[in-house]
Amino acid sequence: MKKLSSFDSEKKHEMCRHVKDTFDAYEMDLKNYHNVLLEIYKEVNKTESEAPNEWDTKFHVSKMRQTENKTTPKIMAKNPRFIVSWKTDTWEYEDKGLPEDEKIAKMEGKKDLPEAIQDYLNKFYEQQEIRKKMKLFAKSGVRYGIGWGKVGYRSKQVRKNGKKSKVIDGVPYIDIKSFLDIYFDPRYTTLDEMPAIIEIARNVRISELQASGKYDDEILKELKTIQGEKDASLRREVIERIAGITNSGDVPEPDFNNLELKIYEGYYGDDDDFVRITTVSDLFVIGYEEIEEFSYEEFRVFEDTETFKAN
Repeated sequence: MKKLSSFDSEKKHEMCRHVKDTFDAYEMDLKNYHNVLLEIYKEVNKTESEAPNEWDTKFHVSKMRQTENKTTPKIMAKNPRFIVSWKTDTWEYEDKGLPEDEKIAKMEGKKDLPEAIQDYLNKFYEQQEIRKKMKLFAKSGVRYGIGWGKVGYRSKQVRKNGKKSKVIDGVPYIDIKSFLDIYFDPRYTTLDEMPAIIEIARNVRISELQASGKYDDEILKELKTIQGEKDASLRREVIERIAGITNSGDVPEPDFNNLELKIYEGYYGDDDDFVRITTVSDLFVIGYEEIEEFSYEEFRVFEDTETFKAN
């Protein structure tokens, strides 16, 4: 499995160019679509309208907001039912050779485990405020025709002897994403068919990236060095060395207090590896990993049969 350290500066620059070129193409394809969704946003949040007479009120009640507030509770009326059961046709490697009666006896000793997992999932759904996130997910779908969420696992922070430590077991989460943060190829009608999805994260600080522990620490330390360097020519030299470029005079210097991240998930390279590439300000690659599937989910209410757009 390839890692970021296995690529030289030239290859990293090629990654940046690929991510930027793909983003530029998606942004152009979605420009008119985003303008339509922005108009929907303005209409939903509209509180005043023109009054035909001076004595008439200008207060405006959005019919769109009323509709989404009536529809969303119907979607969220019931909590999901988590059903957990044993897969009797799947066994751990060391158990496959056991006689059938021993397999049954082993399962008998763990018969309460599925029910315990089921109870944990139900409790987790309520305690971790997943329901609140799912409500926003549903409302976004009702309002714009499509809602976006990013799913994954986070390590849990606990205190031990007065110090923070990470719990190895991941806690599942869903982050609701704005339609202005997700870019895709609208020509495909399903998520699984898409070659790539790009997420934009704005106003990110280097300290946030370091605290997450997800990205190349050596590159982040060098970015810190650039941030603290007073000499403009020395800053340019370090930027060119890390980014693998020359004559960077035409390239705007990043605002290191408000970085822009592009998180690319999709196929890349001669072998069409399915990867996640994270770039900073279209200049630096700070993350590369091979993944199995998209970490994004969509909730489409009004599907378009010809494109991925929802109307």
